[in-house]
Amino acid sequence: MFYREPTHSKDQKMESKLDQIIETLTDIRVTLADHSHIMQRNTDDLAEHIRRTAILEERQEDHGKDLQEALLPVKALKFVGSLIIGLSAVTAAIYGLIQLF
Repeated sequence: MFYREPTHSKDQKMESKLDQIIETLTDIRVTLADHSHIMQRNTDDLAEHIRRTAILEERQEDHGKDLQEALLPVKALKFVGSLIIGLSAVTAAIYGLIQLF
């Protein structure tokens, strides 16, 4: 049997594989950091959207109240107009009855 001195090629292969693994892990870390940054930005965007939606809903409620207040005179005028028409009809009916007798 011959004794062979271990060659460095086995060590070099192992070192090469370790280098590849380290490079892959580094790439994974970079990708995770990018995704983490994207998720944080999306979360911030969502929070801003929710805040703006709440403001718009509040404004919509305020505009609805303002519209109801603005329509009060119109409703009053419609009521007065209906009352006048109703009284005119009653007056015309009474006048018609008086003309019959």
